Amino acid sequence: LRRNPTVVEEYGMLKMSLARQYPYDPDAYWKAKSPFVQSLEKKALAFYADLAETPQGLIGHLAKTPQGPFGPGTFWPKRRGDGR
Repeated sequence: LRRNPTVVEEYGMLKMSLARQYPYDPDAYWKAKSPFVQSLEKKALAFYADLAETPQGLIGHLAKTPQGPFGPGTFWPKRRGDGR
């Protein structure tokens, strides 16, 4: 989530909408947002499972390609000059 601004915005909008819809029912809130979270988790798991099947494997891929399950740079942002 932290690496994909579009998904972060969608998730934030969903959470705000659900908070208004279920202000006193945390169980309903969690149940309503679960499909979104599960969908993201499924995409991430599929992405990394596919990498494990490649000849270079996950570690080789990460060393060469700044890419995550939602496209280039989504999980592995460019490094800042100050080392952070």
